[in-house]
Amino acid sequence: MKRKKRIYEPCFEVKGHIYMTPEGIIIPSVTEIIKAELNLYNFSSQAAAKRGEYVHQACQWHDEGRLKVESLDPVLIPFYNQYILFLKENPSVKILQNETMRYSPKYLYAGRADKLALVNGVSALIDLKTCNILKQEIWHKWQTAAYEYLFRHECGEQERYILYLTPDEYLFVKHDNKRDFYEFLTLLAAHTIKINNGYRKQKEEFSEIE
Repeated sequence: MKRKKRIYEPCFEVKGHIYMTPEGIIIPSVTEIIKAELNLYNFSSQAAAKRGEYVHQACQWHDEGRLKVESLDPVLIPFYNQYILFLKENPSVKILQNETMRYSPKYLYAGRADKLALVNGVSALIDLKTCNILKQEIWHKWQTAAYEYLFRHECGEQERYILYLTPDEYLFVKHDNKRDFYEFLTLLAAHTIKINNGYRKQKEEFSEIE
């Protein structure tokens, strides 16, 4: 008899954006780890973060067949149109799940994958970004690697992508360096050491959405 794979889904507290294990242990998110260790959390505007959150939601609702396009804020429509264009021009991309949370019982961190998909029939993880396409931050590869690991127990090794959306164009970028996850673990180790020894607070204040 085939053994059913265990799903490692964290508890999530919306207020404070806090992830916890089922036992109630607070654990950091992928974005929290990366932004804290690279000192990036002071560089994103609240307006851009909120816009990104709404674009994510619009794309999710489209995938789930429950978006009323006429209700979208005009500011969001160009981003949404680029997402629709991406799907039209890339028919091999099939979205399976949206906004799926998992945590690692081994490394004690959590994350939320924007999209789990099939790309040319291959299991893939896609993260959405609404920043400038010319601003492809190095840390994005560590983010996708960290997310991919969280789902490997269920899905096996997946391909990793970032879908950059702007009002005028989109860019679909693949990450495939095997070292990315080990470099993320270095950031996680530094983050954990600082928290355990009082050099950093358990939770910093910044946006989870990019």
